[in-house]
Amino acid sequence: MKNILKVVLVIIGTLIGAGFASGKEVYIFFNKYGTLGLYGMILSGVILALVIFKVLKITKDNKINNYKELITEVSKYKKLNKILNNIINIFLLMSFFIMVSGFASYFYEQLNINSLVMSIIMAVLCFITFNKSMDGITKANTILIPFLIIFIIVAAIMNSKYFIDNFNYMDSISTNIDSEFEIINNWIISAVLYASYNSIILIPILIGLQDIVERKNIAKISIITGGTFIVLGISLYSLLTRGQAYIQYLDIPIISIMNQFGNAYSNIYGVIVAIAIFTSAISAGYGFLENFGRSKSKYKNAAIAICGISIFVAMIKFSYLVEILYPIFGLLGFIQIILILKTNKVLKKWEKTDIK
Repeated sequence: MKNILKVVLVIIGTLIGAGFASGKEVYIFFNKYGTLGLYGMILSGVILALVIFKVLKITKDNKINNYKELITEVSKYKKLNKILNNIINIFLLMSFFIMVSGFASYFYEQLNINSLVMSIIMAVLCFITFNKSMDGITKANTILIPFLIIFIIVAAIMNSKYFIDNFNYMDSISTNIDSEFEIINNWIISAVLYASYNSIILIPILIGLQDIVERKNIAKISIITGGTFIVLGISLYSLLTRGQAYIQYLDIPIISIMNQFGNAYSNIYGVIVAIAIFTSAISAGYGFLENFGRSKSKYKNAAIAICGISIFVAMIKFSYLVEILYPIFGLLGFIQIILILKTNKVLKKWEKTDIK
């Protein structure tokens, strides 16, 4: 069970990025649809659980080492495979840069700490973690993510009375709120795109986890992860109901909402957002590095390069990234999800193995 929880925490740490923990993603993809957004959250959790289940089975059965090998295994279209691999690498690298920039920007806005200093600190922490490869990713998430999960759930429990009292009022408020960039306007499409673009960062991590995942535990890992994601998503959703009149204007709406519970809660959640940014950065960076090259020297040189470049990347408003780029990459993630979920030959191999 200890090993299962370790894997689940790594996956959750990958899924709960800066956008999720800040509440921005939850608002854009779920909360703005009112009560229908709750169904969307559940749908996303189910899709992600299925993706986790299939990817872990495929990688274990075929000894997949990187994303390129995975996409080759599930698709016969060589040109499509090459395009997907290149675009997804761009997305992973872009996400890493944005997380480093976001980390620096966050500390500047909240604590007035020089952005360059925080960029350097973040880049160094990421480089140290990358040097430890998947072991470093696992340890970082095992230590940091339980704190994040517990605090979000406790805050949601504290807010439960307000959420229940205002449940029937959510639809009338949400329908009057327009996003700054209205890319998607259907809760089902929104939920699918959310799961799709998250799978882009998630899949390289799942491939890296295959060595510590036992075949008999794959179903349990998938169910626990999907369930945990849904609980956390609904928890943040419930908290966002406190700020329905203004959250669309904020990059980190949950911080503002936490102020309603007191400064201590706001400060603690500020630490949680920083943790989420860090776990997002190392997941995206690791995914890119694993796809970039498997040799130790190539991996290390690439790690030095991306960490160094990230310090000098210009700050990009995070809400723009979430509202414009993530839905676009979600379409690409949807293609790879279809390719993965339609791979039946893997299940047949497993059925034969189980019978024997």
